[in-house]
Amino acid sequence: MMLSLYYPRRWSPQDEIAILREIIDFKNKIGKYPSEDRLRFYESAKNVVNFETNLRQFLEKVRHLEKRYRKKAKEGVEPSFENEHVRECFKWSKVIWGAEELAEKGHEDDGHGGDVESPPGCVTQTNWFKESNLLRSMEGFGVDSVLQKWSVLPTETKSRMEERSKSLDAKDVEIKKMEDMLSGRKRELKEIEEKLSAKQREQMLEKKALFDEVFSLITSAN
Repeated sequence: MMLSLYYPRRWSPQDEIAILREIIDFKNKIGKYPSEDRLRFYESAKNVVNFETNLRQFLEKVRHLEKRYRKKAKEGVEPSFENEHVRECFKWSKVIWGAEELAEKGHEDDGHGGDVESPPGCVTQTNWFKESNLLRSMEGFGVDSVLQKWSVLPTETKSRMEERSKSLDAKDVEIKKMEDMLSGRKRELKEIEEKLSAKQREQMLEKKALFDEVFSLITSAN
């Protein structure tokens, strides 16, 4: 019985993606992670899933998504071998918690004079570029050659490029949300169109039946 308090029903793949996008949107608008303002995040994001949840259920799901991402990030292997939903979850999770890990490492570096070993799953500037679509689009120039040229660029320049990439990722989220909204509206309009068509056919048949009955009454009258 207690289990139903946490899992009233199965979270759908669409629910998971919607929550991850809302986390990114919340961070961009408010400047905080959900863990820093739990109630405010819940109030702003609770309606993106397909069923009603309470605060505890919603935050438990967020923690589960983060835990799943960190486990995969620690393994150091992109989930390219898994299904499309897992890959998409990993991509958006990386935008959220990969950036958080990078920021945490930056604070550690500020407190130490020398280099600090990157924690497992931390996305460094080099790793970020290796895993980006930018590198994949330049494969024709030779991956090793591109990486070598990238490595000698000033740190400030690489940081600027990374920030622009993250900004574009965030815009991708907004575009995808608009596409999903448009797709939903199209489905709604199609349903309305089908109902309208059925009503029109029904109306036409009823009018014909009325005409036939009146005509029959008139022609049979003395």
